[in-house]
Amino acid sequence: MAEAGFAPKLLYYGKIGVGTEEMPWYGDLQMVVMEYVDGMTVHRAPQLPSNFCKELTKAIEYCHRKGFVFGDLRKPNVMITQDDKVQLIDFDWAGCEGKVTYPVFISPDIVWPKGVQGLEPILQQHDREMIRFMCPREVKATVEEAAKDNAAREKQSASPEEHEQSTMQVKNTIRDSDDEITKKRKIAEHAENEEEAMEETH
Repeated sequence: MAEAGFAPKLLYYGKIGVGTEEMPWYGDLQMVVMEYVDGMTVHRAPQLPSNFCKELTKAIEYCHRKGFVFGDLRKPNVMITQDDKVQLIDFDWAGCEGKVTYPVFISPDIVWPKGVQGLEPILQQHDREMIRFMCPREVKATVEEAAKDNAAREKQSASPEEHEQSTMQVKNTIRDSDDEITKKRKIAEHAENEEEAMEETH
C-alpha cells in the first residue's frame, strides 16, 4: 500500500521496548510505527478534493488485488494529505481475505454493510459497500448512468408503452438509490458526530 502511495510507510513492527534491564520488553505486546502523515482525516476535513472518491476506490482496489481486505473503512481511518492524496490508516482489522475476521465487538452505532458481524469474515464486498456510504453522490451518478444506458438499449426495440414503462423504472431506480444512500449517510454522520463528541469529552 505504501509503495503505491495509498498508506504511510511502515517504519517499525515488533516488540515494545529495547530489551535491557532499564527498559525491558512489555511481554507479548507489539507495536506498529508508521510515517507521519501531514494532513487530516476525512472526518475532520472541511472540504474533500474533487478526486477523493476516485482515489479512495483506487486505494481499496489496489488492496483487493493484493488479496487483502481493509475492514474498518470509515472517515476517521482515511486521510487527505496536504497535496490532496488519499491514504488509509489504522490497519487493525486489515488482513488476507478468507482468513481475517471482524473483532468480537462491533459498534452498533455505526452503519455497517449487510453481513457484517462479530467474528464473521471480512469481505471485499464490505469494503466496496463502505465506499458507497462515503461517496453517495458518485454512487448515485453511477446508478443513473447505468439505468439510462439500459433504458436506451431497450428503447431501440420497445413499443411506446414499453418505453414509457422503462422510463418510469429508471426514475424509480434513481429515486430509490438516492433515498437509500441519503438515509445511510445521515445515520452514519449522526453516529460519527456522537463518536467525536465522546472523544472530546474524554
